[in-house]
Amino acid sequence: MRLNVIRALTLTLCLVAGSAWADNTFDLGEIALGARNTGIGKATTAYATDSETVYSNVGSAGLISIPKLGYTYTSVLSDIGYFQIGGVYPTDLGVFGLSFIGVNVGGSYSSSLSSSGAIIAGSSEFGYGSSVLMASYAKPISTALSLGLNLKYYSQSISGGSTN
Repeated sequence: MRLNVIRALTLTLCLVAGSAWADNTFDLGEIALGARNTGIGKATTAYATDSETVYSNVGSAGLISIPKLGYTYTSVLSDIGYFQIGGVYPTDLGVFGLSFIGVNVGGSYSSSLSSSGAIIAGSSEFGYGSSVLMASYAKPISTALSLGLNLKYYSQSISGGSTN
């Protein structure tokens, strides 16, 4: 029974991982997340003390011994909203994590170039959204070593607007 479960999980991971090889989206986890992480220039690879460690070094999350929750929201140029929430929960089986990152841009207008090179402003508004849902797992191997795994689901959308 256990062998069948392992085979089913392996097959599922192989099928799901196929979309990751397409390499057609920007990973929002590459942006520095959290106040500490941003403040030290995302130099948190070996410093596992908060839930944001799953973005830079998921293996180090295996060294976390108490549940952690992190939240970040910022608005850039009043039109770009950036939101992140995530947490890690240590158990006897290892450390499990779940996080969500979202970016949305609203209030943008389409434009085009005339034959003379002048910019023609459009009248229809459109927006862009991108998000990543991430599940993490880390397991300590020894007091100084742990291994980790991230599974990510990416989503992108463009809404509104029209073309002529």
